[in-house]
Amino acid sequence: MVTEKVETKGKNKDYSASAVKLDNSPLLLSNLQELKALKSRLSALQEQIKTFIPADLQAEVSNLISVIAEAEADLRDTIDEYGSYQDAEKGIYAIKQEKKSLIFKADVLERLYPELAPAFIIKGVDPKMLEAIQKNGRIIDNAGLEAAGALTVDKKYAYIIQV
Repeated sequence: MVTEKVETKGKNKDYSASAVKLDNSPLLLSNLQELKALKSRLSALQEQIKTFIPADLQAEVSNLISVIAEAEADLRDTIDEYGSYQDAEKGIYAIKQEKKSLIFKADVLERLYPELAPAFIIKGVDPKMLEAIQKNGRIIDNAGLEAAGALTVDKKYAYIIQV
C-alpha cells in the first residue's frame, strides 16, 4: 500500500499530494465556514450548560465515571476467572471474545510439503527495495508499472474535515 507523504506548511498540513480533485471550490469554503460557525455555537452552548450544573453534581458525575471504569475492570477480571455470561433474550452480555489471525510459516510448509508448496505459497514484492531501485532509474515509475500490469493501486478514501 502506497501512502502519500503529507507536507507541513507552518503549523498546518498540506494534503496537495494526496487530495482527490483539489479544486478549492468556493462552495466548499462556504460549507466549511458554516460548519465552523455551528461548532463554535455548540461549544458556547456547552460552556453555558456547564455553568448551570452545580459543582457538587459535576464532581458526582466525575466520581461515577471513575467508579464505572473500576467496575468494568473488575468485571473483566471476573470474566477471566469464571468465564463469559450471555442472556441473548434479555440482551445481557459479559463476553470475552477471541479473535484469531493465522500466520503460516512458508519455510516450514515448504519443508513439510515440497511437492504441494508451490500451489499455496505466494511470492511477494518488497515495496521499499523496489522504490530504491526505481530511484536509481533501473525500473520504470509506478505509473509505468501500472500501465504494464505489474501494479494495481487499491484506493480507499478518508475525509479530513477541519475548521
